[in-house]
Amino acid sequence: MKIAIIGYGWLGLPLAKKLKGEGLEVMGTTTSSSKVLTLNSTGMKTYEFSGHISEELKTDLLSCSWIVLTIPPSSGVNYPQLLKRIAHAISSECKVIFTSSIGVYQEQVGLVSESAETREDHPVLQAEKQLSEILKNRLTILRLGGLIGADRHPVKYLAGRIGIEGAENPVNLIHLDDVIEAVRTIILGDHSGELFNLVYPEHPSKKEYYSNVAKHMNLPEPKFAVSNRTGKIVDAKMITNKTNFTYSKSIF
Repeated sequence: MKIAIIGYGWLGLPLAKKLKGEGLEVMGTTTSSSKVLTLNSTGMKTYEFSGHISEELKTDLLSCSWIVLTIPPSSGVNYPQLLKRIAHAISSECKVIFTSSIGVYQEQVGLVSESAETREDHPVLQAEKQLSEILKNRLTILRLGGLIGADRHPVKYLAGRIGIEGAENPVNLIHLDDVIEAVRTIILGDHSGELFNLVYPEHPSKKEYYSNVAKHMNLPEPKFAVSNRTGKIVDAKMITNKTNFTYSKSIF
């Protein structure tokens, strides 16, 4: 089985290393020419890709069984069109996982499942639709919560701030390791044509959560404005009901 990771970034590169470590053939892309040289020198087959699909990359993509799209939206780039070009460059047998975002859901209060109303103007949702039109049941969409990991946590941007809004809003987060395991489960279990939320099933309030995490990380405690407003709680049980994936990494 050959797998391509389009976007060797904070998520894509450790995912590639995990899959490669299990004996799978893995290739990927990055926007940095220097990173291409570095990764190739370590045995991670890498192409430079900033929107133009070279003939060499296209040839390699045509031989892939799975492609994982981890490219985030960026300013100045027509995100849906970029992903559309990639989808047209793969074989009709290739299956695709797209790492989307729970940001596509409308702001609301209460439980939010995969069937909840979405923001039609959101570029990530528009990308989902472009991919779905081309790939149909060969596409699996993972709508990820806020990403955390060993070197990445939103508390670092909140530490010491005052008057932060949304004190009682529930958090909807997911650990990098759980995202990697979910992708691995989908590929090895051959689950395609699915739409899954991927959010850790614990949803403390922002005030409770970030205050506790700041203390644990010895950071200045963030101060929240008084608020009774609450937000959405993303229901992400479907992936555990339909596959053998389980959440294993706490958000604390």
